[in-house]
Amino acid sequence: MLLPLTLLLTIVAALDGWQRVTHHSELRNEVAVIERETWLNQGEANPHDAAHFGRYALRRVPGLSAFDPGILDYSGASVWMEAHFQSPPSLRRAESRISSYPFVYGSPAWVLSVVIPLLLVVLLFGAVVVERERRTLALLWIHNAHPFQLLLGKATAALLIAAALAVFLVLVSCAPIVLFRNVTIDWVRVLALVICFFVGYSSISGCVILVSAIARSSQIAFWIASLLWLAMVSGPLLVAQVAKELHPVPRDRDFATYIQQEAQAPFWLGQAQYEEVAIYEAEVMTQLRAMDAQKLGLNRDALVLQAHERFANRVYDRLYGELYEIHERQEAMLRVTSVFSPILALQRVSSGIAGTDSSAQLHFAKSAELHRRFIIKKLNEDMLHNAGEDSFRYVANRNLWQDVEDFAYDERSLREILQHYRLELVSIVLWAILSLVLAAVVLQVRAKAATK
Repeated sequence: MLLPLTLLLTIVAALDGWQRVTHHSELRNEVAVIERETWLNQGEANPHDAAHFGRYALRRVPGLSAFDPGILDYSGASVWMEAHFQSPPSLRRAESRISSYPFVYGSPAWVLSVVIPLLLVVLLFGAVVVERERRTLALLWIHNAHPFQLLLGKATAALLIAAALAVFLVLVSCAPIVLFRNVTIDWVRVLALVICFFVGYSSISGCVILVSAIARSSQIAFWIASLLWLAMVSGPLLVAQVAKELHPVPRDRDFATYIQQEAQAPFWLGQAQYEEVAIYEAEVMTQLRAMDAQKLGLNRDALVLQAHERFANRVYDRLYGELYEIHERQEAMLRVTSVFSPILALQRVSSGIAGTDSSAQLHFAKSAELHRRFIIKKLNEDMLHNAGEDSFRYVANRNLWQDVEDFAYDERSLREILQHYRLELVSIVLWAILSLVLAAVVLQVRAKAATK
């Protein structure tokens, strides 16, 4: 009865996930077209005015977010790109986020990583202890049946169950892509998900079999295995809250104040402008192999504007780098916790493969910032070489706007993702191996005791 209900829950979650992703993908594509047309049709304008006119860097909706939304709904789907300012990702689907822990209720990944392990507990808690209660184990040992043979049989059955659940449920979760053709999916990543869930289920099955081998009764085995599952599920939530308390992120208002104080005021109101402009002008003269900027007709205001961009970018790299380090320290606590929780490790790897984890969001934010700097530099250089004495009275037209490339986000490769989550992957494999080895040792000890 429990298995059909789980299958039904998986199917409902899969259909809901793909419907949501299809809707968001269609909206994203519509916004991308409107954003492009708005940029091209802004009319004649000074390049620096166009730099403040700004553009959006839009993140493509990952196809596998239908399977595992991760933190996608709680992170920004776009980045505003404007001169002088580095903006954080915005337009989140959810206005607030309770925890950095990727625990999205109702998604296929949640069903497969939380409900299925509970199903394995129900199916396997009596694998060894029930036979001991029926005294069939003692009979086998009297007839010289090796404990490792018994364990091999139990482990083989558990692995077959794990493989069947992983393959069937992951494919069921991804099947609606056939119905929604406007969303693409990487089937290599689907295969990686199948393998990861199989290994994860194997580790959980090994833990349940170990509990079944140790416990004195089936009732005790069930409660210990259930409490172990509960600890693996709820423990990381507590760790996530502790991580937020130990490594607090500065408030948005405070962070904006830091940027204003260090990236804007020292240049426009302080002495930094003179040194920065002189350095940038010297670099431009070196590139052009010239001695005098005025004789070349270079616009002075454009020199100042790009000098500030270079100055502010260094400040942004430092301030955002410190912010990213705080997030990384929070992630490090979850990473360490995943060593003690195969369920958390499995969820982290799942969201990574789906492209919906925090590292994917950080990669998107950094890519958008690099593109912002490319756009502003291109516009400032056009003003530098073409404005002459007109300065801010100089205007460019659609020809320049067409030369500004749209933001194109290249997602991380599967190899990079698996490398990032190598600790979680190793921990899942070790849980599977060590639990089965310990179960074999326990059975060996009980076999010796029974034959004396």
